[in-house]
Amino acid sequence: MSRIEFTINDTLEELGITKNKLAVEAKLRPNLILELTSGDTKAIKIETLVRILDTINFIAHSQGVEKKYNVENIIRYTE
Repeated sequence: MSRIEFTINDTLEELGITKNKLAVEAKLRPNLILELTSGDTKAIKIETLVRILDTINFIAHSQGVEKKYNVENIIRYTE
């Protein structure tokens, strides 16, 4: 059975930031980020994904990282 897996932990680790920092910077509930990273979420709004990616890219840019993060960096589809 196919499934979606959130791999956001890998990206946060790569940038050296915590789930809480992402939540605060993105103005999202810390529980939402925790649910995403633990696989306990069943649905997510596109608006929330955009906010997460915008925040990750802002943080990366402020750290001097030239990489542009996109959906593939936080979500994996497996069959």
